[in-house]
Amino acid sequence: ALKEKYPVQKFRKLPILDKFDILMRFAKAIFLVRDREETRGGEYVELMDAMSRGHSDKIWFFKREGVKVSDMLMEYLDKFGVKIRPYTNQQDLIEEIIRILRYRTPSSELS
Repeated sequence: ALKEKYPVQKFRKLPILDKFDILMRFAKAIFLVRDREETRGGEYVELMDAMSRGHSDKIWFFKREGVKVSDMLMEYLDKFGVKIRPYTNQQDLIEEIIRILRYRTPSSELS
């Protein structure tokens, strides 16, 4: 379908990690929200990949107060300079994210 619609000679799918890296490069901010202790850890694998590719300055880790995370995760977050924010409820989380986006996004993009 793509070859018919566009003058493409070759088409190949990017590996998922390459797609993920492209998304990270274009993101103004990356938010990881830990709201409860239900997980198989997939978000941590993605987080480690983003940090190892140099995107730490864009990453904000939000953790609901009272939710435990491993010491190893905290070590990595500190090592890579990820910003860690606690929150108490959904409204608190929304206000924090809006504040961060206001400072990281030029006002012309918010209009």
